[in-house]
Amino acid sequence: GYSSDIRAKKHFILMVMLDHKPRYTVQMRLEGTTLRVAQMKDIANRNLNESQKEELQEALNKALNRRTEELQPVGGVEV
Repeated sequence: GYSSDIRAKKHFILMVMLDHKPRYTVQMRLEGTTLRVAQMKDIANRNLNESQKEELQEALNKALNRRTEELQPVGGVEV
């Protein structure tokens, strides 16, 4: 179930902060090597409207792409 998948690192909960304050929670699921959004809610566990979903998805994509770039080997040298 869900709790065993959490322990197996197949499900993750992200807290998204804006201006250093909690604003959204995002449930993500690892499928192979791809991290997929399963659910997005505001901090009070309310559903997001389409505009909020798009904005949050765009911000997550940007943050994850930036982090992926930071983790790439420099100059083709792997550590």
